[in-house]
Amino acid sequence: MKTILIVDDERGTRESVRMILEDSCDVRLAASGQEAIKAMGEDDIDLVFLDILMPGLDGLTVLSEIKKTSRAEVVILTAVKDIRMALKAMKLGAADYLVKPFDADELRRVVERVVRPGAKEDGLDQSLPPPRRVHSLEAAEHDLKRRLILEALERCRWNQTKAAQRLRTSRRKLKYRMDILGISPKKGRGRPRRLGAMSVT
Repeated sequence: MKTILIVDDERGTRESVRMILEDSCDVRLAASGQEAIKAMGEDDIDLVFLDILMPGLDGLTVLSEIKKTSRAEVVILTAVKDIRMALKAMKLGAADYLVKPFDADELRRVVERVVRPGAKEDGLDQSLPPPRRVHSLEAAEHDLKRRLILEALERCRWNQTKAAQRLRTSRRKLKYRMDILGISPKKGRGRPRRLGAMSVT
């Protein structure tokens, strides 16, 4: 059974993730960066869900410390407003990210995609491909922006006005970014035509 550490100063987030994963994983909780680093030294952790904005040690500092001493994978918990910090985290070695609020299915898919296949008793699909690695900050930024927009559109049933409100931008800017990122107004499919440096928010 994989051991997963949830690091977030918000109790609601910690408990939500624990309830979703506790049937298939050994879940540990930490309410601060200091607690997270201590837990990493005491237990053999396979995966860390790490919030970026926390009092005391922030997520980027904790991520750097984890990568110095552990082979555990790290998934960043982020909000749209934290996009730049999420990109920095991926450059520092984070395997993936989840945008708040996320649902149970998203969380389980990330666990299956990121955790390295191990012993048979893990209960994870051994045929899953290894997690995608980001080769450049520009590519990471492009991918993150595209996924944020697609997630907002899907949650709003492809209503662009509501999606724009969710992303805290205007409908006109959202349409422009969808065009730049190659997102079809109806299906969200298509290839990006070029990489942009514009902000999602």
